Amino acid sequence: MEDIVANVIQAGLKAREAGVTNINLSGLFKVENVRDEHINLFNYLLKQRCMQLGFGFIFNSNIELDDLYDGLHVNNKLGNIKLKHNILQCFDSYTFGH
Repeated sequence: MEDIVANVIQAGLKAREAGVTNINLSGLFKVENVRDEHINLFNYLLKQRCMQLGFGFIFNSNIELDDLYDGLHVNNKLGNIKLKHNILQCFDSYTFGH
């Protein structure tokens, strides 16, 4: 799990090196065939690293299986609305919280 988080963080660090100033990484939401414990651990580890590095973290814990049209991708209705809200919340937090 730590290796996956490290790879995601590395992408953020490369973006920073390239001059990107606002880096926001997305946490996972529930999907079929992935245990909640794995998702929760990934999100916890990623959030901690984002905080250490000054990256924004997009919380997606409000997205449920019912918000996915195929068990993996958000649907065109409530799932997309929730994802949009989560991204905007992160942006607002990052813009006004730093």
